[in-house]
Amino acid sequence: MAKAARVVRQGVASNDLILSSHVGGNEHVFPQILDLYVLPGSRVADVTYGRGVFWKHVPEGQYEVLATDIETGIDCRALPYGDGSIDCLVLDPPYMHSPGGTAHVAHSAFEAYYQNNRANRTVLNYHEAVLDLYCRAIDEAQRVLRSRGVLIVKCQDEVCANQQRFTHIEIAQHCEQVGFQAEDLFVVQRMNRPGVSRVNRQVHARKNHSYFLVFWKRDGRRSIWERPMNAIELMQQIIKTQVPDNRWSGAPLGQFRQIENTNRGRVGEEFVRRYLKQFGIDAQPIAKSRLGVDLAIGDLRFEVKTASEDTKGGFQFNHVRYDREYDYLLCLGVQPDGLVFGCWSKEELATQQPGKLVRMAEGQSVTFKLRRRPEQLLPIHHLPTTLRSLLET
Repeated sequence: MAKAARVVRQGVASNDLILSSHVGGNEHVFPQILDLYVLPGSRVADVTYGRGVFWKHVPEGQYEVLATDIETGIDCRALPYGDGSIDCLVLDPPYMHSPGGTAHVAHSAFEAYYQNNRANRTVLNYHEAVLDLYCRAIDEAQRVLRSRGVLIVKCQDEVCANQQRFTHIEIAQHCEQVGFQAEDLFVVQRMNRPGVSRVNRQVHARKNHSYFLVFWKRDGRRSIWERPMNAIELMQQIIKTQVPDNRWSGAPLGQFRQIENTNRGRVGEEFVRRYLKQFGIDAQPIAKSRLGVDLAIGDLRFEVKTASEDTKGGFQFNHVRYDREYDYLLCLGVQPDGLVFGCWSKEELATQQPGKLVRMAEGQSVTFKLRRRPEQLLPIHHLPTTLRSLLET
């Protein structure tokens, strides 16, 4: 049995998506997280800034970045910000505790790089000290973040005292307890193999990946994350609410509305000529020196007017004139998903059989406009029969 074709009802098919797993450095993943969860212009407190590696590929000035760490005298557990004053907080303390000696020699450089393990102010040891640092910093983040503010936490699981510690789960559990909603998880796999000290027998898999966890501060309303809209997306949404005529969006003939008014007439004339040609009816364009005549079909001359369906569901054919050298007025109406037409002789126009013609402007009597409803016109497939009848009369 053949597979049914996949149907995409909304949106645009694209491979340019932000994925949850990456092989590379933090500086390549972090900007994608910001793109997905933090609006440009937001106030972002990076409370473990270090050397600013996360921000290496973030355009300068895109966010109001408050860069601090323990080296600059600001502890991530006691921030100098007011309650609810921050849009996003970034937390990346040391992943592992170094008890001294040679147990974590490779990690000592890492701790110096991030600068935050020199003043832990805790009586806990090993993994519990690391977890305590995370939890107390998260408590402070809960204070300074505004309602529905975003918390981005970098962490890594570890084996401590020969016990597996899933740090990312422990952090998520604490965040849930203090009022954060877990929303996303990004896995970052290092590109090179991790260093391994001498072991007699391996018990656990060596960690070569870390996590970015994304949370948001619950506000008592909906527990579903609503992605913030950038300036263009927001304006598009507002425009849609103010434009009652949305039938053209994504419709088969929707692009017709994007054509300048001065060119819509040419489109209509070209359509009539080529459409009739498919039925063996030859319609030839006439030079504009023949005042007001667009097409010659047999011995008859036609003035062609084209209009799109307006917000009231009707058509307004503009600049209709009596003083031009045509035999018939052919009006083509373009709908979002269809075409209709009307055809009247100049004599019928003079007696206003198609309907009342109204002056285009007050005080002049040269050009007129004709309004018609779709039900007052004919489906386009009747056009060949109508013209053959005129030619045979």
